[in-house]
Amino acid sequence: IVLWGGFPFSLCRYLMRLAGPLVFAATVVGLLICYQLFIVVVGGGGGNDNVQALQKQFLAQEETLAELKRELTAYKNRAAPKPEPLLYIHLSDIDKRKPAEQTAPPVLKPVPEPPLLYPELNGKTITYEECKASLAGKSAAKTIDGVHWIHIPKTGTSFGWTIFSYLCSEVAMDAKAAPIDQAARCNYCGREVKRGIWDRDLYKVLPFTKLPHCDTRISVHGLLQNHLPVPRTFAPSENYITLLRDPRRRAVSAFNHGKHSFGIGERNHATAAARREFMIQNTPTLMDYASFPDIQNCQTKMMLSEYCAIDMNVTVVDEMHAKERLSKFAFVGITENFNLSVCLFHHMFGGPVHEFEFSPFRVSPPYVGPEVGLLPGGALRVPTEAWSSLNPSTDPHDWELYQHARTVFAANLRKHGLLK
Repeated sequence: IVLWGGFPFSLCRYLMRLAGPLVFAATVVGLLICYQLFIVVVGGGGGNDNVQALQKQFLAQEETLAELKRELTAYKNRAAPKPEPLLYIHLSDIDKRKPAEQTAPPVLKPVPEPPLLYPELNGKTITYEECKASLAGKSAAKTIDGVHWIHIPKTGTSFGWTIFSYLCSEVAMDAKAAPIDQAARCNYCGREVKRGIWDRDLYKVLPFTKLPHCDTRISVHGLLQNHLPVPRTFAPSENYITLLRDPRRRAVSAFNHGKHSFGIGERNHATAAARREFMIQNTPTLMDYASFPDIQNCQTKMMLSEYCAIDMNVTVVDEMHAKERLSKFAFVGITENFNLSVCLFHHMFGGPVHEFEFSPFRVSPPYVGPEVGLLPGGALRVPTEAWSSLNPSTDPHDWELYQHARTVFAANLRKHGLLK
């Protein structure tokens, strides 16, 4: 205002235009100085301390980076890794492995036999002729229009024969009555099964000539080529069927079959192979394998819509939920009572019974010495009876689920006159 009054208007305008940028620059510098003073005052004069803290943090990051570089260098210089083992190794592949140096099987001490519900089931079986006689007078008509098989690993692939006998037919069906998935299902009947089935033995023994046609009235989900768990959209109306097995016997079968671990690392596909390799290298004995977290409680996890060998902390609440689901299954069989399970299936759902259903094609061979070859990780196969060295506490939730399955199984056997 003073300048405006003391100078001519044109000169004043010129000076203001010249001073504008200078005033702006001075304002910015002043604000920066004020900000620095504010930091020093508020921080109690700890500016140097802040700088030192930043320097220490930077040095720590440099040390971490150097450590990572050293680990990377060591990883690059490591010995060539062994070939990745198959997720599912066939016995014929195991036989080709290098023989073990040991000449005697590992010593396994049996533990006291725990009480089993319905001991009258122990060792109980039935022959084809006895089953056929028990079905005399009953209609062989099929009473369900669909089957959803939950195939738990190492519980009885041979039950697929009963599934095939139910899905296939001696005579051709009317194609017009076929559901949408007819083409996919008919690949399981007749010689077409050879094209896609994974098992090397099954197609050699299935009775293709007896049941060459597809029964288009029956739909099916799940079969031999997968071990998929119960879907999260579980609905009892889909006629779920399954077999359960004593978890100790299942562990021996899985251990001897290449340390079976279907679904291991499924939560993170990028580390799945590393997770299986870690399991293989840390399970030299049957006990180590049976108590490995991913291997434990396989049957319970599959009832809970998780893969058999997924890393999961199963709780008592989970166990109760698995029992509840199993109780809603259309059919529950027991591997130890395989023939009874086959016969019970036909008592419950009809369909002609065939002699080939009562002859399991995959039976674990007894221990015959190191000539059978090494398992992954250099482990030796164990005798079939080694299951008696395991305690149910090794697989607690599967043990309780198995006991529940025996209860359901025994009740159905009594209902159909197969167990007095």
